[in-house]
Amino acid sequence: LGGVNADEIPALAQLAQDGKYEVRFIELMPIGEGKSHKGIANKDILDALCKLYPELQPVQKRKGNGPAIYYEIPGFRKNVGFISPVHGKFCAACNRIRMTADGHFKPCLCYGESIDGREILRAGNHE
Repeated sequence: LGGVNADEIPALAQLAQDGKYEVRFIELMPIGEGKSHKGIANKDILDALCKLYPELQPVQKRKGNGPAIYYEIPGFRKNVGFISPVHGKFCAACNRIRMTADGHFKPCLCYGESIDGREILRAGNHE
């Protein structure tokens, strides 16, 4: 969050150094509670990490099938990734579906459209 914990970015990235964690920075989406906070663009985080680690390079091989873009830092055993829903606009390649806590399926967190999974299950049509 801008003005809240931006100073923690280097420490978070360093969690990837010993190989226990792969770190992903996810941009704050301006929905729900996120509307009342100022996020930090992943480009700004990447720029800050490039100043600390000038040898940082994009990972050339695709990792998984999600929207994260990964970078490797020489000397680090794991990578640092970025998921940029606000500034990356990866909607056309998105392959995710979300289920809310109340059982609704949503193709995107940004939209109000959903399918009530509970209603489908209760109707008994499981074919």
